[in-house]
Amino acid sequence: MVQDLAIQSDRKAFLEIDGADWNRWIMETQVAPLYVTLLAEIAKLPESSVYDFWPKYPQETAKSDGATAELGKLLKASFWNRILDLDCQYKVFPVHNSDTTRTLEATTAKMACFDLGSLASTPEILVGLLPRMQLKGRKMVNPIGDACSGLVKALQKAGESNSLCTVSPEFVADLFRDDRNCEILWEEWGRTHNSEIEVISELLEFILADGVQTDILLGCAILPLADNSRGIFKRKGGDGFVVPPAINSSLAKKLVDLVPQLVVAPLGDLIFRKLTSGGLNVSDFSLNGVPRVLAAMGDQSAKRRLEFFIEIWRDYNHLVRLQPEEAAKAYRILVGLPIIVATKLGDASEYDFYSLRDFHQYRHTAMLEDSLDRSRGRPILHYELRQAKEILRSFAAAGLYQVDARTFPESELERESLGTCTGLYRLLRCIEALAARGGSTIEAFITARSIDNPNYLGVSDSSIVYMATLHSA
Repeated sequence: MVQDLAIQSDRKAFLEIDGADWNRWIMETQVAPLYVTLLAEIAKLPESSVYDFWPKYPQETAKSDGATAELGKLLKASFWNRILDLDCQYKVFPVHNSDTTRTLEATTAKMACFDLGSLASTPEILVGLLPRMQLKGRKMVNPIGDACSGLVKALQKAGESNSLCTVSPEFVADLFRDDRNCEILWEEWGRTHNSEIEVISELLEFILADGVQTDILLGCAILPLADNSRGIFKRKGGDGFVVPPAINSSLAKKLVDLVPQLVVAPLGDLIFRKLTSGGLNVSDFSLNGVPRVLAAMGDQSAKRRLEFFIEIWRDYNHLVRLQPEEAAKAYRILVGLPIIVATKLGDASEYDFYSLRDFHQYRHTAMLEDSLDRSRGRPILHYELRQAKEILRSFAAAGLYQVDARTFPESELERESLGTCTGLYRLLRCIEALAARGGSTIEAFITARSIDNPNYLGVSDSSIVYMATLHSA
């Protein structure tokens, strides 16, 4: 080889003028591929690290120190061009393998997926997972030293024209569109990290790096839910997941308790803002989402439903005071849902659930609880109140229900008072419905109640007291 190169007579330097083109040809077409071949052989040796023999990436701004330095730079450039050429068949990149019992192997640039820690901070959980995951035919490569720094510089130089595969947000997101990889992630998360949500937050933060759109997550089944299952990211629609309200911790707890399969685990404010601001099926919980929650509640006890509905109406009443226009929109949704809770008069263990619309249309024999105590500011005498309540109690056996005021709009409580025309009319409609249910007239129904209740005043007297007590002011 020495005889083929154009060198000075003392063999200490290359010729700068005569023979310079020849020397460049030798370096580019002969020495560089020979060096790549040498590295491919070293990569096969388990006792050696091929990265110990890796040349540095050539510096674009390095000043020339003569022909020798120029040829050295030329050799490096030719070497890097060859190993990064996707058509290069030489396997010079050792495959990262967490299983030390497997045979050592190497791969080409085309089939490699490079984990370059200096480009981005790879989440801890991915470091051990990637070699076990389905990488779409690629092999995991973790270059070190001059190889790693050189690859980083090569990628920065290539910019958008880069054709190498790296552990980038796009690549990682694409991996988790494969359900097998999602299962590996969830298994590793529970086994080594005790399901600490910060680990998944770190992964999502890596994928949703600055400037990355949330659409990158579409099809990825890595959304952690409150029941430790995982949801799949889709476009915004009716089957989405909810972020529990931060300002109403009681409602948030009820959501987690009743529908954990719909509630996103606490990923942190930064991730929540990114997930809810895009077009994904993740949104902050609002009253508009109540129908979805009701559909997913399943066979929940009446008491747990009551507790949840109390929080829903509390949230609505709060919205009325702060954002009346938004409350009006929510009302149009809530009015048709069975979220008014009533218990049978005389038997608080027997529940029924109504919609506000049905209640307004007198489809249930129910009165608002404590409606006697609301009389548009007009005081009711103790004697009158006792007699009126006695009348209502006499209807208990007939099936009269009372609505829990906590599951009713505050703005409508006053008008349901028995001291108003609305409240009085509702009671008369209830009496009429109860009588019809028993197949009797109103008079016969009331007479039967007086016989059953010795404290009752009798039909004629009670009617007088009844009307006197309930008249509008």
